Amino acid sequence: MLRKVTREFTSPVWMVITVGEGVKHQELEVHPDHFFKIHADPDNFESLMDGLWVGGDTLNCFMEIMSQRIEWGYNNMPHTHKQPAGKRQVWIANSHLLNSNTWDNPIDGKNCGVCGKFSNTKFVSVLQGPPSESMRQKQEEAKAEMRESALSVTDAILTINPTSLHWTYAIVNFQNCVITLDDPCGIPASILGIKKHLGTVRILQRLNIWATTMKRARDMISRQFAFMVRVSRTQVDGYQSGPHTTANILLFAGNLDDKRASTVVVQDIRLWMAYILWLHGDAAIKLPSLNAQQSQLHE
Repeated sequence: MLRKVTREFTSPVWMVITVGEGVKHQELEVHPDHFFKIHADPDNFESLMDGLWVGGDTLNCFMEIMSQRIEWGYNNMPHTHKQPAGKRQVWIANSHLLNSNTWDNPIDGKNCGVCGKFSNTKFVSVLQGPPSESMRQKQEEAKAEMRESALSVTDAILTINPTSLHWTYAIVNFQNCVITLDDPCGIPASILGIKKHLGTVRILQRLNIWATTMKRARDMISRQFAFMVRVSRTQVDGYQSGPHTTANILLFAGNLDDKRASTVVVQDIRLWMAYILWLHGDAAIKLPSLNAQQSQLHE
């Protein structure tokens, strides 16, 4: 979310350079008459406008911010708070996990926050030269503490959008070895109905491989996972799957198992996502000068 903003002198255009893996610079155009922000790339903040499908970078950035603030685990970091009595401990993966080539590799950086397989490269000393014996001991203690934190995760939440057209999410419960797939548009209740949806079958297959691999890395045992699906439909439009999925994840992580987001709530979630991302941005964008009539509108 770190951005550098510079003004172009020939037109009211700011070059916004976002520092992050796989993210390129974007052009931000500010119109002095109505102040709409128009982006060139559809997979950015513009996707939070009404009627648009929320892009992957937008949803992933929001979930990472929420995970940091609430101290949930996220990608290569385990959670950082103690598990309340009787409550679940969650870890969230971004949507790139199941799409990557190493999605089932426990040593991959996207998985170590839940399986605890931290490599020594994560604990490199900032001092020059080889680490001392005391430094090595501290590194081992830190690695053991992070692994203990990762292994206390009860539920892994994976956001899913394999074709960049629709958002769903899955919950992997390591205690009971159950995988729950939740689609805001609903999933067929019968096995025959599910088999007719090849995309859903492929997702379940990948989830099963990932879950059994992580279980083996966590507990050194192999266990088969059972499947559950949410059959009820809460999304009635063709573009709110991102806010639906985000809201349902927040409800589950907040221990509200029997609640699902309504159409009214997800519009509030869309607005909330926009506010959170804007407030956590690091760009200071100066608006163009206003004439007298425009200034009166903003008094």
